Amino acid sequence: MLFQGILTSTLLVVGGVQATYHEGEAPQGTVKVHEVQVGKDGMLMYWPEKVTAEVGDMVQFTFHPKNHTVTQSDFDHPCLPINQFVSNVTGIKSGFMPVAVGATTLPVFTVQVTDKKPLWVYCGQKGHCQQGMAMVINENAASGKTLEAYKAKAKADGGAPPASGTTTGVAPTATPPAGTPTTSGPALATTNAAPKQIANAAGLTGLLLAAFAFMGL
Repeated sequence: MLFQGILTSTLLVVGGVQATYHEGEAPQGTVKVHEVQVGKDGMLMYWPEKVTAEVGDMVQFTFHPKNHTVTQSDFDHPCLPINQFVSNVTGIKSGFMPVAVGATTLPVFTVQVTDKKPLWVYCGQKGHCQQGMAMVINENAASGKTLEAYKAKAKADGGAPPASGTTTGVAPTATPPAGTPTTSGPALATTNAAPKQIANAAGLTGLLLAAFAFMGL
């Protein structure tokens, strides 16, 4: 039974499921994961809406019904993908994540924080960002660029493209993209291939070593 549990943990790691530790609980040498719920209980919001993360931390987005995205913008152009305005930044794009009502497993999308600059995120579903579905990682409130100001601008601008006529939005996809790292920008994003089925995995490194020892590797 012990070996079966070890092997299961190993397979979950290979499948892309992150070991998750809550605030203040991450053992030394492990990665802290900040959990964000996307559209939970039918609300057009991320929860929490503000995350303070250190370099190297992970932010894990768990998607709820019905169909939302995690898309990066900049503060000055809310509701529009950042790569329309910053040529050397690919930006974070989860793609659309359709989830059926009553689903027992939920897709996740994980972002690794690589610096402390504010990172603005919105939902690319039509009208959601303008209704306040946005969040920020590492807000710098002293600069005046707050989430509240971002939302107010999003509502006022309506997500309209600039005068140059560039288009807006993210093309819908039936399933999340395969998940390749972004090549630049303030964070590295990857999609998890497996839906989220566990909330916590403690002592993961020890389990892996024990599994390999048991198998004679």
